[in-house]
Amino acid sequence: MARITITQVAARAGVSIASASRALNGQIASAETVAKVQQAASELGYVADATAQSLKRGRTFQLAYAVADIGNPVYVDMMTSIQRVIAESGYRLILSSTGNSSSSVDVVRDLSRGYVDGLIISPLRVTDALLAALDAAPVPVVVLGRVPDDAGFDTVRADSRTAMRQVVDHLVECSHTRIAFINGPEDTTPGSFRRDGLADALLAHPEVYARSVAAADFTIASGYEAARALLEDDDRPQAIIAANDLIGVGVLRAAE
Repeated sequence: MARITITQVAARAGVSIASASRALNGQIASAETVAKVQQAASELGYVADATAQSLKRGRTFQLAYAVADIGNPVYVDMMTSIQRVIAESGYRLILSSTGNSSSSVDVVRDLSRGYVDGLIISPLRVTDALLAALDAAPVPVVVLGRVPDDAGFDTVRADSRTAMRQVVDHLVECSHTRIAFINGPEDTTPGSFRRDGLADALLAHPEVYARSVAAADFTIASGYEAARALLEDDDRPQAIIAANDLIGVGVLRAAE
């Protein structure tokens, strides 16, 4: 079925195309004209072309959410919450998986070429190239995670370093002094902050013996392999700290 055009709406309403356009776009038009045009549009089943509307307004009403691992349930929860909030203002969310650092830069450049009105990004690795791409983006940027304080971006971040200290404090309170920590890659932002948090905790608790294992990535499989090696060792830990939920699931499977 052919798409109904504004020309057909104008003809049905008995007004000029310009008048029909003004009436449909909320511009200056008489109440009578607006009523006739809206009735004609309803009768014909007219739907405004989103692309054309975006060009006229200079806005796409689309926001991009770029994540490193689209399969991580943490990112899925974030996406669901973001989508719910922006929908209240008439925006749609475009999801993009960035993967490694170089892919993140490419995604930022692509998404910043007029396809979206803003970018939300959760990078695993914050490189100079990524910061430069974000700085050059012609749309507002929000980073979920840590960037240098002088980078100038709006950020939403968790204090992973303090969280690690709190986890060790809790385990010590439970009389666990032989601890293992299964981290993700330590060249990632969350991996490095959690590693540093563990180091802080060990300074505060010299009685604790801790082993830190850097897994290949933040996945169930990596958590399973690392935990199995720890549990098969003669010097088994009393407690294992997992860097994220996926690694934690792997630890539980290894412990079964």
